[in-house]
Amino acid sequence: MVARKDMGVTFSRLIQEEIDSFCEHWSIDSSVNPVAPGCDTSIDQCPSGSVALYCHHFEFSNLCYPFSIFVLNVLEYYCVSFGQLHPQGVSRGLHFDALCRALGYDPTLLMFRRLFRLAKNGDWFTFETSQIDVSLASLLVTTLGFLEGPIFLVSESVILFKMVWGHPDAVLNELEPSVSKLDEGLFEALRGCPSQLRPFPEHLLVSTGVSVLWDKPNRGPMFMWGDQVMSALDFIKSDDTSDVVLGHVDAIEGEDAITRMAEGRLVPGGKYVSVPNVKGFTKVSSSKPSTRRSSRHLLQSGFIGRDLGLAICNWLTGDRLVFL
Repeated sequence: MVARKDMGVTFSRLIQEEIDSFCEHWSIDSSVNPVAPGCDTSIDQCPSGSVALYCHHFEFSNLCYPFSIFVLNVLEYYCVSFGQLHPQGVSRGLHFDALCRALGYDPTLLMFRRLFRLAKNGDWFTFETSQIDVSLASLLVTTLGFLEGPIFLVSESVILFKMVWGHPDAVLNELEPSVSKLDEGLFEALRGCPSQLRPFPEHLLVSTGVSVLWDKPNRGPMFMWGDQVMSALDFIKSDDTSDVVLGHVDAIEGEDAITRMAEGRLVPGGKYVSVPNVKGFTKVSSSKPSTRRSSRHLLQSGFIGRDLGLAICNWLTGDRLVFL
């Protein structure tokens, strides 16, 4: 397999009007100064004071703004930037976040490091399932090509730590935490919930507190399968959600249900706790034999569809979700 050394020739294809429209759709605040990079500016030439984001991270990987504090902790810990991550890598972080919360637990770095490891192919990084607990979470529901671009830039102030651009020659050899250091309840719960890695509807992201992108004040998300109410966990675990109806239910009077579900989980809005201060944080000093690049390849097919709308339709065809 040839390593992908093409970051220097990866450019955005969007103009400012398209960026403005995209950010309006995804409720990305104009205060973060979203701008289209120059047509001759590659992803690895991000201007000082800016952070590069891929549109595909929002469309395919469940990334939302405000950002998940847990996912930012993952990036801070591994010293990589959004601009270097394959959509599958971002998706695994957010899938893990949502799954833990649906199980009734807070996601932890220790558990994530047990189940996943940072991998790379040339200039690019991803998170892949570890060799020791390969079947526990995030089974892949479909193939996703590399999907370079389109990208846009935001002010680095939106990230509440100094985001590091990981070196492509970094040696990735960290040991997985031992089982004795993990939350046994969460570990066993995750072992019983292998689930498909896929884009989730906003109902699921909102119900697990990893998104506040919701336009129904005083109403909360609800999943219906026939005449049965379905939990967020059941939705995540289901291999076929084509018959699930996404609706909404009245919230408790006087309560902002969406804000409550996301409380302390997103920034801006919540308080960011840097990695060294995260409860239970430990840095492994020993290492295993190095791997210069992932033993599994990052899929390399091209952009799905000729435009973003077609790409989303192609991706979601298998679920055919019904919205109320």
